[in-house]
Amino acid sequence: MPSPDTRESMRDFPPVVYVPCTRSRTEWGPAGQVALEILMRMTRDGRIALLAYSALDRFNSMVGRQTEWALLTHDGLDEVYAKQPFDLLLMDVEVPAESREDGQWLKI
Repeated sequence: MPSPDTRESMRDFPPVVYVPCTRSRTEWGPAGQVALEILMRMTRDGRIALLAYSALDRFNSMVGRQTEWALLTHDGLDEVYAKQPFDLLLMDVEVPAESREDGQWLKI
């Protein structure tokens, strides 16, 4: 159960967020669904960051329409963290156009 401080800070957090992803080429999800690999970034100081966006129009303008996305709930974020812990959750951060290429993302 989340602490009172965590519950209070989550009050202003959107109920769902859009995160960058790509379709897995090697795994399948439940019932034959396509599995997704969540894309993260390495910061200059070596930390792993998950970028999340509070609305699809923000995602498209800040990451680019060419980038696939997944819609995650709070529980979905917990699942991502359980699979690959990240150091930072960055909200509504613009990725410069020159940094949007596939090779610059960490596939988790």
